[in-house]
Amino acid sequence: MKLLKLSIVLAVTTVLNLPDSAFAQLNIEGAIKRGLENETNRQAEKLARGAVRCAFDNLKCIKKANKKGKPVVLTDENGQILTDDEGNPITDPSQLGGKPPGLSSSSSSGYDFEPGTRVLFEQDFAAGADGEFPPELEQIQGQMRVVEWNGQSYLRAEEKYSRMAVPLPETLPDAFTLEFDLYEGTGGGDGVSIALVEPSRFDFAWSHYYDHDYFNIGHRQTAGIWAPQGEKISIAEDQRPSERVVPVRIMVDGAQAKMYIGKNRVAAVSDISLGRSDRIYFFLESQPPENLTYVGNIRVAAIETATKPSSNP
Repeated sequence: MKLLKLSIVLAVTTVLNLPDSAFAQLNIEGAIKRGLENETNRQAEKLARGAVRCAFDNLKCIKKANKKGKPVVLTDENGQILTDDEGNPITDPSQLGGKPPGLSSSSSSGYDFEPGTRVLFEQDFAAGADGEFPPELEQIQGQMRVVEWNGQSYLRAEEKYSRMAVPLPETLPDAFTLEFDLYEGTGGGDGVSIALVEPSRFDFAWSHYYDHDYFNIGHRQTAGIWAPQGEKISIAEDQRPSERVVPVRIMVDGAQAKMYIGKNRVAAVSDISLGRSDRIYFFLESQPPENLTYVGNIRVAAIETATKPSSNP
């Protein structure tokens, strides 16, 4: 912690050397606090180099890294490294104790997501061969393949328009959840859309001919629920996850739907027309060669009666 102490000394010295007029306007306590926080973050990033970053609740990621003998650091739901009281990265979930960080049922985040319990589909791509498209999915258009990135396996969309379907053993039930991890790095495209019924076409204009509502992350710098012809139903501005991998979670019960990016609820609708089928369709958009979209850890599960969401969106 010598570097941290040195930062404190430098911050205080800088403040004391300011002219009186500037000194009077400066929030000394706030400046020192920000300096400490920035230094702690830098130290955490430095110590985490070479380690696999796993979300605190991603046990598959943690077990996979341990199996390979790789060091692990835990992150919150927004990808920030979790640290202990001394600023060291947390490497073991048992260090967290009590309720995991990043989860809140307060009105500020609206986080009341409850995953379904009866699994209909689950794929973490860990067993898939790098460079191949997973046989458990259906590739419809474009080019997608499994790659390893930061110690985890993802399905990467490598063409402008890539489409795939997640096949299910049955028609989606009335109440279900959909979860996946996403890095949407298109930098201005239409991101990722999710439809529950097969559209009449799969090109860039598919949504203009679609007869149901759908989920979208990235279109017009938003995340939420859209209707055909570009109608916004329930969206949040500036919620596209273009800087880091974040969990996307969707909870549907009949005509009710909620959508979350990280810990933030970005959409809530009580009268929606999504339709149902035995497929979930992903419309992935990238901007090759540098801005590509990554998807990981897909999970679809039916919601049992005891865990259905409340009727108030």
